[in-house]
Amino acid sequence: MLRDIVPDGWKNVGTEKRSVLFECGYVHFKRRIYQDTEGARHKPLDELLELEPWQRNSRALEEMSSALAATNTYRKASSLLSWLVKAAIKSQHHRKISEKNRAENTGTGTHGNRR
Repeated sequence: MLRDIVPDGWKNVGTEKRSVLFECGYVHFKRRIYQDTEGARHKPLDELLELEPWQRNSRALEEMSSALAATNTYRKASSLLSWLVKAAIKSQHHRKISEKNRAENTGTGTHGNRR
């Protein structure tokens, strides 16, 4: 269980809602927030799912998005991904993910890299 990975010294300070788009569609959930002895906040479920703060898409969905955007226009890629996950996806979604992945892979910014 998730409780087993929370250290004894951490204090439960409440819950927060979160929505993430996975391959199966949107998943809405509440997760517990803990505070350690030094005052830092932790969200064990986010850590277990390997979700970064403010991340709205799963890594697998971002990979699907990038693959579709690499071989199609962003508009066509968004249409295909929307059909696959049964959720509305805007074409800007693919551009942002592609630029993010390009920056991570090259270590550079995204200025001037438009499709």
